[in-house]
Formats: sequence, structure tokens, C-alpha cells
Amino acid sequence: MSWHELQSQPIIFWVVATFSVYLTGISKSGFAGGPGVLAMPMLSLIMDPKLAAAMLLPVLIFMDMLNVRIYKRDVDIALLKPLIAGSITGIVLGAFCFTLFNALHIKLMVGCIALWFSLSNLMPHASRPTRVRHTALAATAAGGVSGFTSFIAHAGGPPLSGYLLGLNIDKLTYLGTATIFFTLTNLIKLPGYAAVGQLSLNVGVFLLLMTPVGWLGIKSGVKLKDLLPDHTYRRVMNCGLLILGLYLIGDSGLELLRY
Repeated sequence: MSWHELQSQPIIFWVVATFSVYLTGISKSGFAGGPGVLAMPMLSLIMDPKLAAAMLLPVLIFMDMLNVRIYKRDVDIALLKPLIAGSITGIVLGAFCFTLFNALHIKLMVGCIALWFSLSNLMPHASRPTRVRHTALAATAAGGVSGFTSFIAHAGGPPLSGYLLGLNIDKLTYLGTATIFFTLTNLIKLPGYAAVGQLSLNVGVFLLLMTPVGWLGIKSGVKLKDLLPDHTYRRVMNCGLLILGLYLIGDSGLELLRY
């Protein structure tokens, strides 16, 4: 999208873009990125999905930096290290596969992951087929899937959220670990996006225009998070993950049937 094309976009473009960025800000600061996965599908209604991913990346990094100031003391370093190791692997794989994968297939995969984790986490403890346990291998795998889906479609939230929620950690540790994870993941993605030719001056212009919206979304998310105690917060997040998974499966499934 050229500068002239960006200037001439209809009002619906800016309405959808503004709402997408605001929702992502709320999601990042209050819900560790879960509902923010909807930003890409919304932007894809008005522009090419790969262009939408490029436009969003600097905005995501800006909001990550705001979040780091809020949650930097709440990160679980032992948990974060294998998650980041997996993320780097997933990002490298995503960069190589960027031109090969259809965004609809990624949405379908993310939807299935979100559905599986949410159903597992919402089951009573006694009836769970498996319990999520923190091991270096499990964390690396979760980080790898999140890094891969994040690079392709900024959809790393559901895989990571499902894994972290299954660990039954407290709300602030969950948010702090997810915040640092996505900050590092998005920064690592930046040279990858440049390498595949997805960054331009207009991406920076879009960032400047969306900065106030992102800041407002972050502030709103922090206030919403503070309204919920830990137990209720985890249940709300898992229910949200369930709805998100069903939406992604249904939406991508219908689109794939049309082809």
C-alpha cells in the first residue's frame, strides 16, 4: 500500500483499523493477547492479510513496550526461557513458510489449539484426560507453536494462553510472563518481516496514527483486569479461549469450503 493509497482509504478502513488496534491493546494488557487475535481477521476484511500483518507489527511492539513497564516484575524467568527458545524456532520456520501458508489454514490450526486447551482447562481436575505440567519440553513446544502462528498471522495468543492457563499460575505471573514473551517474540519477528519485504515507510506512518489508540487500549485492559479475582479471571479467559477457538474454526472452515 503506497502513501497515496493510505491517504485515500475510505472511512471504514480507519474505523476497522482503530477498533482492531484498541481491541488488541485491551487484549494485551488485560488478557495476554487472547482476543487480540481477532485484529488480523478484522483488518483482513479491508486489506491483504500479509499487508495487515506488516501494518500491525510495529503497533504491537509499541503496545508491548507499554506493557513491559506494567508487568516487568511479574515474569517467571524459569518458565520464560524455554518458551522463548521455542518461539525463536517457530519464528524462523514461519519466515521460511511465510509465502507457502494460507492464512486460513493458520486460523484453523490456531482455532483447534484454542479449543483443545480451553476444554481441557475448563474440565474439573478429576476428569481431565491430562494435566498440563511445566516441563522444558512442553514449554518449548508451546513457545514454538506460538512463535510460528505469531509470525504468520499475529495469532500467537491462543497457543500460549492455553498452555499458561493450564499451569494454574496466578493472574499477574500469567500476564507478566506473556507480556515479556510477546515483547521479545515481536522484536525477533521484525527483521524477519523486513527480510520478506513486508516493511515500508507507510508502516511507520500507520504506527504514528495508531499510537494514541494503542495507549488507550492498554489503559482500558489494565482496568478491566483489576476487576476480576484470579479464579474468576482464569475461568473468563478459558471461556473466552473456547469462544475464540470456535469462531476461528467456523470462520476459516467456511472460507476454505468456498475454495
